[in-house]
Amino acid sequence: RIGTMRVEMAEAKARGDHRKAQEIREQIWVLNDQAAGQMGEGFERVVAKMDSTVPEKTPGKVELTDSEKRLRALNKKLQQIEKIKTAVKEGQNVESGQLQRLETETEVRDEITEIEKLLSTL
Repeated sequence: RIGTMRVEMAEAKARGDHRKAQEIREQIWVLNDQAAGQMGEGFERVVAKMDSTVPEKTPGKVELTDSEKRLRALNKKLQQIEKIKTAVKEGQNVESGQLQRLETETEVRDEITEIEKLLSTL
């Protein structure tokens, strides 16, 4: 859970939402204190806030962060680009929109690399 929270905190910082990043940071501190058996000042306030902001999890359903969702979408685009490239190599007719998508391959790959770096640091 803390790993997911760190990703959310990094995303909030990247968006410039420093208030949200601070809230998440406080929640991480509380969870770490809780794990260490220490209940610091303001513990109840932060826990109450956490309980009201954390959505109920559906059993068996994995919650993805915005970065993970974006990474999934980019990988899907990359798969589509690869299919289009294969079609072009095989001499199949492709639409102009598909050719335009081929032009975005470098940007898609760069963004995938950037997000993977962000996720690996957390």
